Amino acid sequence: MDARVVNHFIDGAKTVLSNFKMTDFTIGKVSVNEDYCPEEEVNIILGVVGQMQGQIVYGMARDTSLQIVSKMMGGAVVTQLDDLSLSAISELSNMISGQAAAGISQAGVEINITPPLIITGQKIEVHTLKIKSLNIPITTSVGNLIINVALEYNILK
Repeated sequence: MDARVVNHFIDGAKTVLSNFKMTDFTIGKVSVNEDYCPEEEVNIILGVVGQMQGQIVYGMARDTSLQIVSKMMGGAVVTQLDDLSLSAISELSNMISGQAAAGISQAGVEINITPPLIITGQKIEVHTLKIKSLNIPITTSVGNLIINVALEYNILK
């Protein structure tokens, strides 16, 4: 995968997290995965179609997701992953992915993202496509977020 693509996700994360007053974060070292299987309690999966195809997986601990939703809701106390909080956390993934997709498209590679799928629970196994992927670890003041980007060029487009 073209490492420049990952930079669009990093830029999108910086922009979106900052918009929700989560300015105290660091982007860790990006690593390559041959077969990514998320281990976090909350995972949001978005598909990518167009001139590139694949998927993006956002993973985080349950407590991290609740605290992120709290920040998104202006500091309201959020104690459970109900429909509203699941909608908010999936919107976070949409916003970051949308920013990245816009940047990738501006660079001349047309892509679209699919609606998110949220998977929650412990000890789950979700195996992604057999595409090399890049993990982007982000440490925030409310917990860790991992963005796993598994994209390849679509030779049919």
